[in-house]
Amino acid sequence: MTELSILEQRDALVAELQARMSLAGEKPRYGVIGTGMMGREHLRAILQLDQAVITGICDSRPESLALAEAEFAVRGLAPPTRFASAEAMALAEQVDALFICTPNFTHRAVFDQVAPSGKPVFLEKPMATTLADALYLAEQCRHYPAPIQVGMQYRFKSQYQLALNALAAGNIGAVHMISLCEYRPPFLGKVNEWNKFTEYSGGTLVEKCCHYFDLLNRIAGSLPARVYASGGRAVNFLDFEREGKRSDIDDHAMVIVEYENGIRGQFTLNMFARELYEELIVGGAHGMIRTTEHASFQPALRGRTFGLRWQITRPMTASTARFPRILSLAVTTVPRSLSTIAFIADSKANRPMAPPAMRACGLSLLPRWRRTRSARAR
Repeated sequence: MTELSILEQRDALVAELQARMSLAGEKPRYGVIGTGMMGREHLRAILQLDQAVITGICDSRPESLALAEAEFAVRGLAPPTRFASAEAMALAEQVDALFICTPNFTHRAVFDQVAPSGKPVFLEKPMATTLADALYLAEQCRHYPAPIQVGMQYRFKSQYQLALNALAAGNIGAVHMISLCEYRPPFLGKVNEWNKFTEYSGGTLVEKCCHYFDLLNRIAGSLPARVYASGGRAVNFLDFEREGKRSDIDDHAMVIVEYENGIRGQFTLNMFARELYEELIVGGAHGMIRTTEHASFQPALRGRTFGLRWQITRPMTASTARFPRILSLAVTTVPRSLSTIAFIADSKANRPMAPPAMRACGLSLLPRWRRTRSARAR
């Protein structure tokens, strides 16, 4: 049997996922409220996945609506209906579900406008910028007649999906420590630069880092008991003003979380790096999982294609300490990004570290031997 190429394996995997997502009958019809930068990101994703159709858009700025319509024009598609208000869109028969992609501080008000429709809602992260609004929206979820989903899409990144599957399979035993970090360039421009102000964004740790706290909580499988945090403003937007108001968002932070079940997690943020680097390390009783992602924002490097790669190391024993077997596999290439996931086991885990998630991807393991010496041996 001929082995599929990496790209063919990727395409087969995507086709399988799309088939699983497909609904019987007609495609659901979405209405997108807010067509700024994030709203258009969702438009592009919906159009590319081709699992639904967009039948309505709504925004208070004609410029944003025009940019959204351009996404349809470049694909040779007719633009969706423009609605004058979120309420009108929510009540329209041609819209089955709603995407709220407006600035963070407006989420509660926009939800209240569409709630009478009782239609499913996708709410962009973060759900709110204040504790009062978050509690209000959480309470609404208790009796709302349809699903309300908050856009925590980082948990679906390929390297995190594989890590979560490996954890669920018990590949490193009981989890005790979690470490996450993100190094990246400053916030990008948004409409009226609302993301440069804590009042409108909720602050950097809410606006940007809610993805990572979601991952910490998901891996820990428990509620936070204590949180320690330190951060500040070192480089970004120190002199930035808009309409007489000075920017006040942090550009770096370190956070430690102690969970009710005894697991400890930490998160490090740097928002003034030139490159994007993201790393997750999970320490378990029998080993460690490590994932990384690297992408360039520099014009000279844009368009380069890097590899996505997993490394699996067999348990270290007296007989393998000097000659550990390294199993590696090259996976789908992704533009401007290099992702790695490594599974490292200690002597307590007496089995090969081959998570079921990897086998499910239909990717063959390629054995490779490499001689190494421990630090003590040197």
